[in-house]
Amino acid sequence: MAATDRAFSEEAQRIGLGLAFAQYGTADSMNVGGPDDAGFVLGAEAIARMVAQGEPATSSSARWSSERTVVASSGDLGLSIGFILVNVPEGQPERPPIPFFTVWRRADLASPWRYVAE
Repeated sequence: MAATDRAFSEEAQRIGLGLAFAQYGTADSMNVGGPDDAGFVLGAEAIARMVAQGEPATSSSARWSSERTVVASSGDLGLSIGFILVNVPEGQPERPPIPFFTVWRRADLASPWRYVAE
């Protein structure tokens, strides 16, 4: 699951935040919304549209990494906890890390991890 979280962040750097959120989510994924809308956003496509607002088309304004992961003994549900780091232009001061958590799920042990809630 931690490898999937890293791949999610790396993919966002290559294809953009919106496309990465669409790729790593599902129709029943949820996100707590953005700074202009504190309500839940439901579905990977809607989440992708929300997070892509104001973002570069083929990169991401942020990167992230799990500091800790916990997986259920069933192997199909997990939680990652870590920090979001804002990508700042060279020469600009670093911004403080932003804590995050993500709930992950997979249909079975052979299926890929997908985020359920952020």
